[in-house]
Amino acid sequence: MRCTVLPERGGRDMAQQLSAAPQWLAAAVTRVVALIFTLLEVLLIGRFLLKLGGANASQPFVAGFFHNTDPLVQPFQGIFPQPADAASFDLAALLAAIFIVLATALLVGVVRTLLGSRPG
Repeated sequence: MRCTVLPERGGRDMAQQLSAAPQWLAAAVTRVVALIFTLLEVLLIGRFLLKLGGANASQPFVAGFFHNTDPLVQPFQGIFPQPADAASFDLAALLAAIFIVLATALLVGVVRTLLGSRPG
């Protein structure tokens, strides 16, 4: 008795289907990673702009926003001295946003390398 693998409706054989799976998975994972890290970048840039604009930190929305973004900024606080008169320039938030951009690029590159996706 002879066993034959029949192609699926699209005319692709099993090997083509299996090779396409990692590319699809890599694309999905990179999109999710990019979305999550983009949201973090937007939060950090929002924090930077609120501080730069002199937002009232006693207002509940602003206070909550600063409180919720503090864990993202804390590792970068104190790296560079902050002059007392420049309290509205949040250098730590800017550094954190730059770090997130670099971490996103690294993570997407690693995922694409591990799953065999081509850039583009």
